[in-house]
Amino acid sequence: MATSSSILISSGSSSIVFEGGEAAIVGKGVTGVVKRGRLQQGGHEEMAVKMAFVGDPSDPAWVKKEAGMKVEEDSMRQAAGRPPFIDLLASNTDSESPAIVTDTDGTTRPALCIASPLLSGDKWVELSEFFGWEEASPGSEGKTKHNLVEACDAFDKEGNTPRAREELWRETIIITRALLLVLEAHEAAYSLGMLHLDGFYNNIMLPRAALESPTPSASAASAAAAADDGDKQRAKAIDLVNVIVAKARSEHPTPPPEHSCPFAALVPTDPQQQRQQRQLPAGTTTFTPPEVQALLSGPPSVEGAVWLGEPSLAWSFCMLIYAAALGRPMGDVLLFLMDQRLWRTDEKLSIAAAREVAEEEMLSEWERFTQSGKLVNTSLPTFAPQIDGLHPNRYGYDTDERLFNLGEEQGVEWLAEWRKMLTAIAYMRREDEPGQTGEERGGLVADQSRRSTLKEIREPLEAVLAFLKSPEVLDAVQTGTPFELPEGEEGEEGVDERATMPQGPVEGAIEDASVVDTVVEKEEPPTPKSPTDTNVQMQHGAAPHPRQPAAVHHTQQPTPPYPRLPHQTGARLLGRVVVSEQERSRPGGERKE
Repeated sequence: MATSSSILISSGSSSIVFEGGEAAIVGKGVTGVVKRGRLQQGGHEEMAVKMAFVGDPSDPAWVKKEAGMKVEEDSMRQAAGRPPFIDLLASNTDSESPAIVTDTDGTTRPALCIASPLLSGDKWVELSEFFGWEEASPGSEGKTKHNLVEACDAFDKEGNTPRAREELWRETIIITRALLLVLEAHEAAYSLGMLHLDGFYNNIMLPRAALESPTPSASAASAAAAADDGDKQRAKAIDLVNVIVAKARSEHPTPPPEHSCPFAALVPTDPQQQRQQRQLPAGTTTFTPPEVQALLSGPPSVEGAVWLGEPSLAWSFCMLIYAAALGRPMGDVLLFLMDQRLWRTDEKLSIAAAREVAEEEMLSEWERFTQSGKLVNTSLPTFAPQIDGLHPNRYGYDTDERLFNLGEEQGVEWLAEWRKMLTAIAYMRREDEPGQTGEERGGLVADQSRRSTLKEIREPLEAVLAFLKSPEVLDAVQTGTPFELPEGEEGEEGVDERATMPQGPVEGAIEDASVVDTVVEKEEPPTPKSPTDTNVQMQHGAAPHPRQPAAVHHTQQPTPPYPRLPHQTGARLLGRVVVSEQERSRPGGERKE
């Protein structure tokens, strides 16, 4: 029996051979399986070939998969291999004239396929694997996990020694560099008018060489020279099924909100219209911004659409910052609620049913924490660190406490400052007077017009990297002397960089609210009543709010024991908004099925 299989693309124009049977599989996704292969004649460069075997045209799952392959091919052609994207080497996404796959036993099957250069595991690592949130893929080599949980464990085993401090410092350097590489990739994609909504947990490949960290004694010049190696040092974006292609403001018949620009897209809520327009929004649930959640769960029977632009990227990236600062992905909160429900009631539920119950539980928690009636992140609450009868280690609560204590150790105090600086980029609130709600800044702000731009995120993130290389931090790492911020670094008084809870109603708060599905109608676009209303608009929607300047100052404040964790729900629930009794009395205020 043959040990290799092959795929014939475009009616004989090229043939790709896969060696090793199952060993040739390098990845699996919703759209299809990815195999390692080479051109049958004269091909030396390895390529990654995504394949989806042709299914029943009446099957909705196949219709969705087929649309995804076509959209990915279109996006890759438009990107044309410009950073951060990779080249399209060959493709066949026409189910009427598909590629032909020949298996090792000689049988043939029709399939759709997309071929691109292979990013091998010895040189590249996917984002979720880098942070240790997913198992390393086959063929991946070298150290993969870089997160605070791993760093905390290593420091505990070694003790507070010079080597342990240096390794901890190296991990924070590597994590910060990785965040900058991801941000750079999204900035580059957005400059091409492309929003990679599904590129914050997976689908970003990091170059291992660019993440190699210098020792504390290495010069800044040598570190800069090591990082200056062109395209090999940049992150790559893959799997473009869920990329949204945006247009410049001047190209839209009705201009989009200014804060969504320079590139924005008006994406319909109806899945069939999405497929027709080749716009398939999706992403990892816990990294998805409220406006995309609303888009995904919007009622398909109503003709509506949602503006997407730079603010959506800012939200998702800041969720990645929080996950990096916590050392674990946000999905752990949903797992916690699922287990909590089963532990309290001893119910025997399927995973799907348990998840639905957990979403309902999270929804009630969200409303209680925000105290404003809006199902959005106006603050960053967290669960209590200890829950009786459960397994807190699974959800990282003991790790939260250990990380806080670790930041109190002599010579490692800078760790707490590093985490505080990261989370302040994601979210902070000014307080003019104690107990009063002040201005919110950062990427995790409900009002899109007030979210940070990618540039406003990049500048303080680069400052975080510079902080880790500062003489004060390096001295603490090398000698174990207590770390202290230089005088003048504390900033101005009256600015609270903690993610504190609102103590009273915020502007636009809704009282006595009930939850209804988001409905956007063409005939009578709603007038914005809260920050989120500017996020969901029709072509003749309300005028946008101009983006405000981002003057962010820091002051020394009591550090919370761990970064406050934003609650996230599934798309089904986060796609809802809250309507007050007054709103319900108006035309269109009732829930529509």
